[in-house]
Amino acid sequence: MAALRPTIGFALAALASCSLAASAGTAAATDEESGVLRSSAGGFAIRHEATLEANRMDVYQALTEEVSEWWDAAHTLSGSSSNLSIEARAQGCFCEALASGGSVRHLTVVNADPGKLLRLSGGLGPLQAEAVAGSMSWTLEEVDAGTRLTLTYNVSGSVDGGLDAWADAVARVLREQLDGLAAFVRSRGETPLGPRPGPWQPRHRDSAVRPHSEPRAPGTPSRQ
Repeated sequence: MAALRPTIGFALAALASCSLAASAGTAAATDEESGVLRSSAGGFAIRHEATLEANRMDVYQALTEEVSEWWDAAHTLSGSSSNLSIEARAQGCFCEALASGGSVRHLTVVNADPGKLLRLSGGLGPLQAEAVAGSMSWTLEEVDAGTRLTLTYNVSGSVDGGLDAWADAVARVLREQLDGLAAFVRSRGETPLGPRPGPWQPRHRDSAVRPHSEPRAPGTPSRQ
C-alpha cells in the first residue's frame, strides 16, 4: 500500500506547530529574508518575489492556466496537483477536485488583469476554518531581465495562539509555490504553453481523480 501524501491542512499545520515552538516566549519579529514583513497576534504580511526570463503574458498564463504543473502536491487535499484549477476571472475559483466527486474552493479570484495582476481572497489551507480574512496578490512587472513576479499574502483575524504563530509556516509554503512556478516557467523556455483543460478535467493520465472511477473517500488509497 502506497504511503498517503499529507493534505494541505496537515502539511501547513505541522509547519505552524514548529513555528509556534520556535517563537514561544519571544516577541513577533519582522524577517524580510524569510518573506515575513510583519506579524502579530492579529495578523501577518508576507512578500516574496522572483525575476523570470519570460514575458508577462507567458508568466501569467503559467500562473493561471498551468497551476497543476507547479503547485506542490504535498499541499493539496487529493494528493495530486493535477486536480487543481484556477478560473482567472472575477469570482473565479482556485479549486480542487476530490476523489469523492466533491470539490474544494481554496481561494476566490477578485481581480484578474492578464499580464499584470491576479488577486485572490480567503484563508489558505487550515486558515479556511478560522475567523480570518486573507488577500493574496500575484503582481507581474516588466523588467529588463523579463518579468518580476511578486507574491504577497496579507491575513488578519483571530485564531487560538495568535496568527503570528502561523506567519513563518505560511511564508515557507508560499515561497515553495513561487519557486515551483519559476522552475516551471524556466523549464518551458520558448515552448508555447498548452491549452487549459476543461472544468474538473485531470491533466495527467495518472491523476488521483478519474472521471469514471468508483468513488472513494478522500485519503483512501486506491486499489493496486
